[in-house]
Amino acid sequence: MALYSMTAFARADVEHAGWHGSFEVKSVNGRGLDVRVRVPAILDGFDIHLKKHAGTRLDRGTVFVNLTLRESDQADDFKIDEARLARLVALAGTLRDRPEIEPARLDGLMRLPGVIESGLKPLEKEDRAALETVLHEAFDGVLSALIEAREREGDALEEALEQALDRISELTARAEGCADRLAIRLGELLDADRIDPRRLEEEVALLALKLDVREEIDRLRAHLVEARSLIAGGSPVGRRLDFLAQEFNREANTLCAKASDTDLTQTGLALKAAIDQFREQVQNVE
Repeated sequence: MALYSMTAFARADVEHAGWHGSFEVKSVNGRGLDVRVRVPAILDGFDIHLKKHAGTRLDRGTVFVNLTLRESDQADDFKIDEARLARLVALAGTLRDRPEIEPARLDGLMRLPGVIESGLKPLEKEDRAALETVLHEAFDGVLSALIEAREREGDALEEALEQALDRISELTARAEGCADRLAIRLGELLDADRIDPRRLEEEVALLALKLDVREEIDRLRAHLVEARSLIAGGSPVGRRLDFLAQEFNREANTLCAKASDTDLTQTGLALKAAIDQFREQVQNVE
């Protein structure tokens, strides 16, 4: 199964009975699926249909859909609703002193619904139904192109995730090596003839604490197996990988907190850095 990225772009042109248009679809990272659709005013309500259809083919990500449409004999000029624009400018002026709100720009205000009218004539019911059928097919096609692009991005993403897991695995093995060396030292100290009883008691107590990281190491290894299994299974696994990244980080934090050995501490910090890189990549996975 393939792994899909949430970041991609696709475009498709459409023509029907004198109408010319295009779909542009862009997807970026998102915690869930959020589809935002813009369509010409003459197709008011069609955006709901497009949003629902996108939900049947995509699982995660913030998706921006923009449909432009014009008739072959449509004039190139556009009409600006100056009264509406003036009201928006006045409203922006009343909010300009609020620091939590970005200052309004004219190009942003011009993009708001109703400010610019394209001059498209209203459609008869039958004509609208026929046009929407063609647009639905075109939209389904552009979604297929978007999914293909997400899969291509996912291939590169999978490689990056595997490299991050290899690094985590390497550092986990290094941490285990530190614990093994401490175990050897503990065994040497248990020879009572080589150390006084009080010193032995202190050293054994200290090393026993250090050896306690084996539990974290075992869980890290289990998480590595689970992560590789999820990646091999393909999308949608983004949420589960994100949760697993949190579990990786929890074990690394505990390991660092327990470690009083210099080598083990440095290994734990490097492990946390590798886990951060893994989690950063996971944010792109569908």
